[in-house]
Amino acid sequence: MDLRKVLFIALLVSSFFTYSIVPNDEYYKLADTQISQLSSELKEIESSLKLNPNNEVVIKLKSNLEKEIKLIKQRVKLFKKLERSGLIMYSNSQNSEQETPKK
Repeated sequence: MDLRKVLFIALLVSSFFTYSIVPNDEYYKLADTQISQLSSELKEIESSLKLNPNNEVVIKLKSNLEKEIKLIKQRVKLFKKLERSGLIMYSNSQNSEQETPKK
């Protein structure tokens, strides 16, 4: 058998089980959605504080929302840094041809 045919068949068989490594874009979209939702809640709380600036519960809630937004942003930044370093990867079992634009 020709060496090219053997290599082609081996490549064809092994490509059936391949996975592409992709960034976790869905997680980042979810994080952006969470940040948007928390920001809108934060705006509502700030308007509530204008009416009653001495309400300790609302002040604590505002502080917690600000901390949560900060933590989400830090986590996304960390995940992106780890992806760039190659320390974490997310596998996608879909065919890589579907994700690659045709030339």
